[in-house]
Amino acid sequence: MEQVNPDLIYKNEKLPMWKMAVLALLVGMISGFGAIVFNRMIGLIHNILFLGKFSIYYDSSIHTPESALGAGIILIPVIGAVVVAFLVKNFAPEAKGHGVPEVMESVYFKKGIIRPVVGLVKAVASAVSIGSGGSVGREGPFVQVGAAFGSTLGQIIKMPSRQRNILIAAGAAAGIAATFNTPVGGLTFGIELILLSITAATVFPVAIATVTACFIARTFIEIEPCFFIPSLIVPSFSEPNLMILFIFVPFGVVLGLLSWLFIKGMRFFENFFDNMKGNYYTRHILGMGIIGVMLYFTMQSTGHYYIGGVGYSTIYEILTGLLTNPWLLLILVLLKLIATFITIGSGGSGGIFSPSLYLGAAFGAGWGGICKIIFPELPIDPVTFALAGMAGVVCGATGAVLTAIVMLTEMVHNMNFVLPVIITVSSAYAVRKAVCNESIYTDKLLHDGYFMPEGLQAAVSNAMNANHILSKNFEIINISEIAEDPSGFLLGMDENKYYIVHRDEIIIGILNKVSPVIAERATLENFKNYIDNRFLLFRSNNRLPEIMTGMREKGAEYGIVTTRFGAYRASNVIGVISEREFNESSMKAASLAHV
Repeated sequence: MEQVNPDLIYKNEKLPMWKMAVLALLVGMISGFGAIVFNRMIGLIHNILFLGKFSIYYDSSIHTPESALGAGIILIPVIGAVVVAFLVKNFAPEAKGHGVPEVMESVYFKKGIIRPVVGLVKAVASAVSIGSGGSVGREGPFVQVGAAFGSTLGQIIKMPSRQRNILIAAGAAAGIAATFNTPVGGLTFGIELILLSITAATVFPVAIATVTACFIARTFIEIEPCFFIPSLIVPSFSEPNLMILFIFVPFGVVLGLLSWLFIKGMRFFENFFDNMKGNYYTRHILGMGIIGVMLYFTMQSTGHYYIGGVGYSTIYEILTGLLTNPWLLLILVLLKLIATFITIGSGGSGGIFSPSLYLGAAFGAGWGGICKIIFPELPIDPVTFALAGMAGVVCGATGAVLTAIVMLTEMVHNMNFVLPVIITVSSAYAVRKAVCNESIYTDKLLHDGYFMPEGLQAAVSNAMNANHILSKNFEIINISEIAEDPSGFLLGMDENKYYIVHRDEIIIGILNKVSPVIAERATLENFKNYIDNRFLLFRSNNRLPEIMTGMREKGAEYGIVTTRFGAYRASNVIGVISEREFNESSMKAASLAHV
């Protein structure tokens, strides 16, 4: 008897856990050392352009002194724009923007494939964007850099795409951990935003990469928290004031609206620049020219380049109580928003995590300062509102609830603020979801035509297997039965039923429904043309992500499911899966997630 073509059988050829652990270790090492090099690149570019000196050392927590160029500072972001546009346009268009959506797109829709050149171009382009004064962060770039290396390893070493996706998540998490010195936050980021499923086999490699990257970064850069404010680390055991905690609810509501403005404003400016006459060079040069004017204006009016770069120096001023004027803080919120919109919208390369921290800190301190004026009898500390605001905007913008809470507490190394942070984050997230379902990451993907499952919906989808989604409305037909009267058989087919054709128990394919005109012309010679052989054989216990990935990689239109322990024979078929079943499973997952 004929044998089943082995290429038609789905193979679960995954690497053993120990090999994945070794690869994750390599990803963590590259991410850790890469973060050091990336930070030095930013320092070198910034020092050359702004200070005219050749030095790789740059403390982002200290304000850059006024440049000797005076008004010539306006041209510095323009120079950066020319370099960034050249790199992105000629080598890696994927390096444009804030990076995380591109990583999510590769995981969900591109089999975990990221071109190796993307990591290198992203690192250089983002270092230039940040170093020349662009209002972007350094975390998004390094998420993409780490993810690109994980993907590259997964392409060099033969493995299924789901394991390649694990290495991508490991690289992304390691990038966050090394950049912010937040190992738990990095791990949470990878789990919450990148991983398709949460099991021991997926979390273990991500944890290894995260710890490795953070260990290297701490060894060669620093061992202090990201925002080391000694006054914040002093333990406080006083009971929280209930009235003050209540104030964090409306504060979170407003932050949810601010997050919505951040998301929609980013989309507006990206569309605005994309639809502008000219090319990538002219658009980005125009945008960064505006940034140059804003930098010069803020220096002349306030004495600092408040809105440029990652903005950590401003956050430090806020958290140490040096910047307290609520009206100036609210003005800085507006200016930072516009600067970030223009930098990324016009084609810059960099993340939105740091701008989110800046916006939350400035708005929070401003809000706290105003509340202190309105309620002078309450012991209101604007710094507490700044800390809660940082987590609130990060969560509202990205949708990463746990990541925002965990990272904020790690950044300041203090749990005393966790109650107001939780209240703020949950309120901000609820309001943002009510007015805008998409995060700043998924909004970009939706604009590009990709629908992203979120939260429990993704978890439900990943928990499903073939048994949960297959259609039992099928019929097994021997090819000899059709050959007796092909025209009559085709005319009598039920359009809602799958017809599985076999010869001596060997599955040939799925018989397609055809129009009556074509069916009437069917003959013994041509009816085989109506059998679709683009199918892949699955066991009943194969999970939904495996089925979707396998069919996509093989170009299969149908998945034919056999009994778990049965042979791949026509008589063992228990169901069929096609696009119709995938759509129904998505609707089911969405309904369960939103109960």
